[in-house]
Parts: sequence; structure tokens; C-alpha cells
Amino acid sequence: MPHAAQLESIAPTEEQIRHYAPSPWNDTNTAYLKEKWLVGQSARDIAAHIGVTRSAVIGRAHRLCLKRDVDFTFWSPEESAQLRLLWDQGLSASQIAQQISRKWEHRRICKSTILNKARRMGLPGRRRSVESYRGNTKRIRKPVPFATIIDTNIPIEQRRTLVQLEPRECKWPIGDPESPEFFFCGGAAHERGPYCSAHHHRAFGYAPSGKKFSGFRF
Repeated sequence: MPHAAQLESIAPTEEQIRHYAPSPWNDTNTAYLKEKWLVGQSARDIAAHIGVTRSAVIGRAHRLCLKRDVDFTFWSPEESAQLRLLWDQGLSASQIAQQISRKWEHRRICKSTILNKARRMGLPGRRRSVESYRGNTKRIRKPVPFATIIDTNIPIEQRRTLVQLEPRECKWPIGDPESPEFFFCGGAAHERGPYCSAHHHRAFGYAPSGKKFSGFRF
């Protein structure tokens, strides 16, 4: 028979008792959560009634796959009509939020509220225009000019055979390799690749100064 001291040592601690405490989500609390969640009551009010945290209510609703069938931001018909009108005029979500200038729970309407309401109303999406970048030209990539070249117009003195090629000369092949007229470009190769600027752009689709090229050296 174990000694009294041994019984005290194997007795569960207070932390273990709280860990194995029964879940607050019985049938009554679960039914209350479903009822109030679907009508749009806030998670904080539901948590205060049940006696749990707000995060516990949100987690339980997520596990039950509950969805709100009402617009719990309480948009009035006038505000919805104004949103639709401003949206059709092409105003941004931030501009629409400033135009409506309505306060809800002591907080001014933000951009995400406008976007979510527009999505629920089924308003068509639109891409951001260039003007919406507020003059930030860093986001707009300008085309990089590059030199063009016609292979048949390459001077005779520039053309190279495989034996004549130097390390820093363009190695772009031109013609049929089995033909005696076959040759390599022979122009000044860019420091980041085996080709000249024109042939590099033809091969990779961007200027030789682009970051995509790995910079092979020959």
C-alpha cells in the first residue's frame, strides 16, 4: 500500500486539473453560439455571455464552419447606394471611405471595409490605374532600349570562326554549321554573358543589364 507522501507526489497538480477541465462548449453554449453568430452578434458579446474569451468564440465558430448571413456592419440603403455610385465613377476605396465619412463603433470607415462591402454587393472588380500609384515612378518599369543587328550585315572583318573566337567576342552562331559560310558574330561581348547586347536581348528577351542573367563567362 503506498505511503501518504507517495500519494501526495502522484496527485494531479492544479495546472493538470485545469488542463483536463470539461470543455465549455456543451450543447447549450454551442446552440447559443450558432443562434447569435448567424444574426450578427459580435464575438465579444457572445464570449461574455458564455464565459469564455473572444478568441475561443471565433475559433469555435470557425471549426463549426459558421457564416454570417447578414451584413453586420449595418450599412443603410442610402450608404449602399452612395457606395455603388462612387464605385461606378471609378473612385478608389480610400476615396470612397472619405466621401461616405460615416463612423461605426467610434472608428472611421477604412479601405478594407469598402472593399468587403463592394465584394458582398457584387460590384465589378477593377485594376489599379497608373494614376493610383500617386506618382511613384519606381513601380513603373520603363522599356530598356537595346541595339538591333541584322546578321547578314555583319562586316566581314568582324566575323569569326570557331578557332578565331576570342574570350570576349560574341559567340552567336549564324548560318548552317555544315555550310562553309557559317560564322560567329565576333562583336564585343557584354561583360555579363557570351553575346553582344543585341544578340543577348534576342536570346533572353531583356537587356544584358537585367538581374535575371546569371553572368556566365567564357
